[in-house]
Amino acid sequence: MLCIPIIGPTLAKIESQVAQGCCRGDLLELRIDLFDDIDLKALKRLREAIAVPVIITLRKVDQGGRYRGSEEMRLRDIEQLADLLPEYLDLEYDVPPAFIDQIRREFPSIQLILSYHNFSLMPDDLEGVLHRMQRVARAIYKIACMAQSTNDALRMLLFVKEHPSVFGMAMGEVGQVSRILGPIVGNPWGFATVNEEGSAPGQLSYEDLSQIYTVRRLNQKSAIYGLIGGSVALSLSDRTHNAVMRELEVNAVYVKMALRASELEEFFFLAKKIGFQGLSVTMPLKEAILPFLDEIEESAAEIGAVNTLVFREDKLIGYNTDGKGALDAIEERFLVAGKRVMVLGAGGAAKAIIYEAIKRGAYVTVLNRNLKRAEELAQKWPLKAATLESIAEEFQRGYDVLINATPDALPIDPCWIDPKSLVMESKTQPKMTSLLNHAEQLGCDLVFGYEMFVNQAVRQFELWFPGIGPSKVRKILLCEALKRL
Repeated sequence: MLCIPIIGPTLAKIESQVAQGCCRGDLLELRIDLFDDIDLKALKRLREAIAVPVIITLRKVDQGGRYRGSEEMRLRDIEQLADLLPEYLDLEYDVPPAFIDQIRREFPSIQLILSYHNFSLMPDDLEGVLHRMQRVARAIYKIACMAQSTNDALRMLLFVKEHPSVFGMAMGEVGQVSRILGPIVGNPWGFATVNEEGSAPGQLSYEDLSQIYTVRRLNQKSAIYGLIGGSVALSLSDRTHNAVMRELEVNAVYVKMALRASELEEFFFLAKKIGFQGLSVTMPLKEAILPFLDEIEESAAEIGAVNTLVFREDKLIGYNTDGKGALDAIEERFLVAGKRVMVLGAGGAAKAIIYEAIKRGAYVTVLNRNLKRAEELAQKWPLKAATLESIAEEFQRGYDVLINATPDALPIDPCWIDPKSLVMESKTQPKMTSLLNHAEQLGCDLVFGYEMFVNQAVRQFELWFPGIGPSKVRKILLCEALKRL
């Protein structure tokens, strides 16, 4: 279920938000501490017009609220608000037990939510937090803490999964994964905004939760997939991969998670406990994850980089679909056997492309800022290694294909782009990088990053869902990717 926070602050905005919320949400939270004033008559009229269940919250300042009066005044106002007979009343975990008992005696139909908020960090001892809250029995225990990392968000998800009485979420941008995966671990509902501002950091919009992640169809049997890497914000994969799952009616969801190499050990421990089934891997983790894998597919081991993970029978298995994805896109124009291919860069994606190009019979030259890294590849495979400064010499020698596998939009001077060559960009966004713009002006044939992205993603789906129709997957991925570029 999705709960829409009503934050006002004016009566006109409250009424507008309620109208939108009733059309979208399964219940509404009236955050009365965020309203300009507490007008009980107006609130009564509003409450009578709301057809969905209601949570009433009058949050104090040290728990993230903006109530401006004393604590004595706040408790008195809460008692008056309870006269509106909401389905739920949200109270802080440290409200006096005597007050809670009084509310229960006077308003037995109201279900109590007992809340703990920490806007600074995710406590190490969530068990201790819950123990302090459980001094009040027969309540929904809501714990919301600020995530400093993806692992913080996963710790909260695992805590909820292991404690069915807890409704928990991680706040902040890196905590958003907990808001998406909440239904899978047992959270009774999630919060979704109907305007740009939410009632807590990291809340996602109703449109994103319902349309991209389709959280209403998620349940405790839904499979979890995702993307891990250092820079995941610009990736299209949450939209493309969830579109495939939605249209092919796969009970699964795909989320993006920013992660550092130093966090991998804890991440994989948590991911296995929570029940992840597969992952995409992007920069800079394609090589860093290798020590954590139980098995590595032969070609991925030869490449020394992994972009796809499968969780199978408590084992973590690594694959690489990047190289095949890139070369498939190029070979839609012509075969590379016997052609001269120049690759800029020597990172994880570059290695996969180089490996596959050599396997298909190309003559490969690798240019990299760090010559040592390129020379290490030359010791493994039959290729020429040089620095990016050698581009003039290579231009004179000639090449058929130029592939940019560096993070730079224009890693070489445009004067060294051969007008007779095919030029490929490995990055998905933007569609037209500076390199491709210059190449187009010279009349070069172009291969866009999204083409490689779609090809490698089709192969990922085949690994995650054996037997799935690749042509259907490709059509959905391509359509969705082009919408976003």
